[in-house]
Amino acid sequence: MASSFSLELAPELLIYIFRSFDSLRDVSHLAATSRVFREIFLTNANSIYSAVGPRHTPLFNEAQALLDAQDDKAISQGEPAPSTANEAAAIRMIRLGLNERILSRFVRFFANDCFWFAPMVNTRQPPSVTGPEVIRFKHAYYGLWTLMERMPLTLNALLATTSAREFVRLSDVLVWVCARFDNHDTKYQPFAYKKWETLQNLFQASVECGNVYFYDMPDSYHEEPRLPSWMPWSVWDEFQEQYVDMIPDMV
Repeated sequence: MASSFSLELAPELLIYIFRSFDSLRDVSHLAATSRVFREIFLTNANSIYSAVGPRHTPLFNEAQALLDAQDDKAISQGEPAPSTANEAAAIRMIRLGLNERILSRFVRFFANDCFWFAPMVNTRQPPSVTGPEVIRFKHAYYGLWTLMERMPLTLNALLATTSAREFVRLSDVLVWVCARFDNHDTKYQPFAYKKWETLQNLFQASVECGNVYFYDMPDSYHEEPRLPSWMPWSVWDEFQEQYVDMIPDMV
């Protein structure tokens, strides 16, 4: 049925249908319905991926940065680079889906921790993360994952790509990762605990060397901490996020 239907449509119209989707999953499902649709996708994957990707996730730029780092790492390890832009886009779409599944697992872990610990320190009911908080968590985790793919990383390289506000957000999630996934839980994360610990030491060294300046926060932040010290406040809590936005850029 799909093949007979597709034969009645001009290739340009089929490409338009692919590019009109809001989800890369829908693109994948349509491409799998027939040989004709699959061929249309494979010969126009770059155009389709570029059109649908930004609608697929609000964190498309962060996802792309991670994919860039993963591509560079793969090539440095001797893997052949894709021969065409369409081949590269098709591979990226698959890897983006794999990365998103890993990230979704961490979001569930994070939300579960917030559910159990929030009642102790926060009066929010129900004790759950909001949509914007989840987006901020994903943003920070994508950033950390990208840095991990770039390891070994120097202080100068870290500071050249990270603003003071971004440093705080990444640092908070890094503390959570190292506290939540100690040596006992390495099977749940894409990197061994020791590598996360190495990145955390690099962040700490940046602070100790005076390369990152944490300006005085408002009194309400110091007097009313919302979470235990090992849990990230800047990505989790809407109330605290306003203070992170007040941190000046590095000078």
